[in-house]
Amino acid sequence: MPNPTHAAIDGAFHKCRRCGDIKPARCFAPSAFRRRVPMCRECIRLDMRVRYDANKAKADAIKLGRGCADCGYRTAATALEFDHLPGTAKVREVSHLYGNCAWTAVAAEIAKCEVVCANCHKIRSDKRGAGRAYWVKWRAEQEAGAVALDGPGELPLLLPPRHGHGRPAPVKD
Repeated sequence: MPNPTHAAIDGAFHKCRRCGDIKPARCFAPSAFRRRVPMCRECIRLDMRVRYDANKAKADAIKLGRGCADCGYRTAATALEFDHLPGTAKVREVSHLYGNCAWTAVAAEIAKCEVVCANCHKIRSDKRGAGRAYWVKWRAEQEAGAVALDGPGELPLLLPPRHGHGRPAPVKD
């Protein structure tokens, strides 16, 4: 029987700092420093769920409190989104920060945003041309002849060839 007072026992078991259970090392996630995290995966998952729910509740209260900046909608928080304003450095989407970050980090990202409903957000993004800057530049280069054709008499592609993760393939010289 392993001794419960030690954090690491025989190199194969660890004691969880949160629940106090002694579990095999495989139940503990490795850290960046190749040591085991002092909490078991179940407790880490539980902590992330609690943090996610708390951060989401605060963010939803902000959404409902502000309402859509364009049309004034404020009935359901799920229909409201945080729109990063142009000229601000976006770390990540706000909803992706709920489970992994403290509220201060989530609030700092929310400060860079306006609350808008999903419809107004789509309209705003379309007017801004979000995500199109790369394609506009690529087409301009293609029309200017900067992109080589495969052979004589062939027309250039309207879209660049795809290359893993939705990115265009690198241009070969």
